[in-house]
Amino acid sequence: MFFRRENREQKKSRKRDLLLTGLVVGGAVGSVLGLALAPKSGKENREAAKEKGEEILEKHRGTLFEVVALIFRIIRFVFRLFGRVYGAAKNKMEERID
Repeated sequence: MFFRRENREQKKSRKRDLLLTGLVVGGAVGSVLGLALAPKSGKENREAAKEKGEEILEKHRGTLFEVVALIFRIIRFVFRLFGRVYGAAKNKMEERID
C-alpha cells in the first residue's frame, strides 16, 4: 500500500512539473514568435487578419455553401425519418389501446 501511494505522489509531481515546464516553454516560444512575426501595429494586424479571412471565405464560398446545403438536407431527412418512426409508434400504441 505504501509503495502504491508513493507512485501516485510521484505521478502527481511529474504531471505538475510537466505542466509548469510546458507553460514556461510555451510562453517563451509564443513571446518570441509574437515579436518575430508581428512587426506591424495591432490595428494593422487586425486589418490583415480580416482581409485574409475575407479572401479565404471568397475562395471557398462555393464549397461552404455546398456543405451547408448538405447539412440542411441531412437535417430534413432526419426530421422526415423521425416523423415516420413517431407516426408508426403512435399507430402501434393506438392499436394496442383499442
